[in-house]
Amino acid sequence: QTWILFGVAIAAFGLVGLAGALLLVRRRVGSYFTYVCQGLQTPIFALGSYRFSFLAGAFAGVYWDGVVTSGFAGLKTSVQLSWAHHQSSTFIGFNLIPVFVLALLLAARTASSP
Repeated sequence: QTWILFGVAIAAFGLVGLAGALLLVRRRVGSYFTYVCQGLQTPIFALGSYRFSFLAGAFAGVYWDGVVTSGFAGLKTSVQLSWAHHQSSTFIGFNLIPVFVLALLLAARTASSP
């Protein structure tokens, strides 16, 4: 199980690196990889025993745990993918930095289209 999670982390950050490198050399496919990377960084959740977050740099957003809505912000690089046999807290959050990056990428793409 540990090796699976390690493989997921390596693949996730490898995808981020590949997307960045392809964007730097102006390959169109780099945009598509970037959309995937940014999309994966948008949701953050814990639903019962399942948890997911993928952060690759700056993050800022909101989360709701069923009672309280709160904000979060920072700079972090991490992948959390977990499941357990016990019930834990439940919350859902949205990282707004990737949404902003996606909006910029789509605006740039639209501006460069004929």
